Order: sequence, then C-alpha cells, then structure tokens
Amino acid sequence: SYHDFRNTEIIHCKEMALELTRRGYWVIRMGKVAEHRFDTGSEMVIDYANRADKNDFLDIWIMANCRFCVSNGTGLDSITDAFHIPIVDVDYLPLVHIVSYNRSLTVPKKLFWVDSGEMLTMREHLLHSYFSTSEYTSAGIRVQDLDSVEITHAVIEMEERLSGRWNSEESDQELQARFWKRLTETKDYTDLHGVIHPEARCGAVFLRENSRFLL
Repeated sequence: SYHDFRNTEIIHCKEMALELTRRGYWVIRMGKVAEHRFDTGSEMVIDYANRADKNDFLDIWIMANCRFCVSNGTGLDSITDAFHIPIVDVDYLPLVHIVSYNRSLTVPKKLFWVDSGEMLTMREHLLHSYFSTSEYTSAGIRVQDLDSVEITHAVIEMEERLSGRWNSEESDQELQARFWKRLTETKDYTDLHGVIHPEARCGAVFLRENSRFLL
C-alpha cells in the first residue's frame, strides 16, 4: 500500500487500446501480476499478463520489438529504454524522474491540495516528489489518475508523431520550452538528468488543457 499512489486502473486504458486497434495496431497488455483482467472485446488486444503461456523470454522479446510502449514507470519498460523504443508514460509519478534520455512522451498524474481543491503547479509537483502514499497524504495532497480521454490523447500523440501525422499548434513549442525550463530549475536536475533527448516531451494536449500547471 505504500506504493499504491503509482497504480493505474487498466480500465482507463480501454479506449486507448481500442483506438490503436482501429489504426491497425495489436495491443499487448504486459505484466507479471495483474489485479484486473483487461477485457476489451477485441481480439487485437491481448491480455498477456493473464495468459498461462507467458514467459520471461517473451517478456523481453515483446518489449524489445514493439512499436512503442505505454507505461507508468513500472520497471519492465526499462527494456524499451535499453532498445531505444519510444515510450509513453501516463499517470507518471514522481514527475522529477521523467524519462528525459529517450524518445518519450510523459503525462503525470494530477495532484490537488486537499484543503483548497486547487491543482498543484509543476513547481509544486516537483517540490513534492514522494515515493510513498503516506507522504502525499501527510502533505495534504490528493493524487488523481488521468481519465481514459487524457490517456488516449497522450498515446495517440505518440502514434501520430511516429507516423508523421501529428499536427502541432502554435503554442506547443512555447509550452514545451516552459516545461523543460521548470524541470532544469529543480535542485535535483543535474543528478537526475543531464542531456535532454530532442524527442522527449510532456504531452501536448495535457499542457494545452492545464494552463495553471506551468504557472
């Protein structure tokens, strides 16, 4: 339970998975231990985590050969890092550990002050980079998962970027610049990052729709 602030409900990934199948992708839900089955009604979405024929070799092979990976920093995604496979990190915490060294697209969980109900800014997000649920609770912070629409936006952005079909808006470049400037201002930046990959991003739609985040 100390770590459950990082959990993501698999049902929130259903619409994203089905949208990928509509675009011709097969989607494989990975994992060793899964709390819930991933039932989508599509034969192109494979709930590998609950299959009897899963094995360690396939774990490595699938992650090393996928088009891209969708994760939230669970560990198995380190294989995609090693093989330079693009990654979409959704519901990612703590944000200060964002994957900056690979082609990536990250959207964090939303944090809210319990007393005021206001969403934490990015500066506050980085300041309150905790590794246990109790620390967020003690700080008066409520952790909120992304919804299915927000997850779908992030994943489809990566898919369209890889396919050369992504259409940027005029504000996107400025928002990305402000995001990375905030990150470089953190006291742990030098220890945790270094060279920023030119294709490392925060989700464009997330930044457009959450204007207070970059204040």
